[in-house]
Amino acid sequence: GGPQFYEHQDVSFVGRPCSLAELDTHLQRLKDWGFNLLRLVITWEAVEHQGPGMYDEDYLKFLRKVCQRAGDLGFWIIIDPHQDCWSRWTGGDGAPGWTLEAAGFKVAPELHTS
Repeated sequence: GGPQFYEHQDVSFVGRPCSLAELDTHLQRLKDWGFNLLRLVITWEAVEHQGPGMYDEDYLKFLRKVCQRAGDLGFWIIIDPHQDCWSRWTGGDGAPGWTLEAAGFKVAPELHTS
């Protein structure tokens, strides 16, 4: 398996919401249904989970491929830098774990016991 929930610096968002191998099937289904616009939700954590200024180049390459394939099928794409309730450790999604650590919190099971 992959990294555990609290091991936030080693997470990878490559392949989310689907792998590149499955992408064409999903895009074609959307196109067949008459869609021509995609809202691609991107979280800060997905891009910069390892630390400030440390960008996940593999994830950015994955996103580029997703956008290229969607564009080849005629889709317009809205890239949505998304964030809800700060982060996945506070009941939402968006900010990376290191931001909580910078504020003095420990990203560990104890975070949810108070």
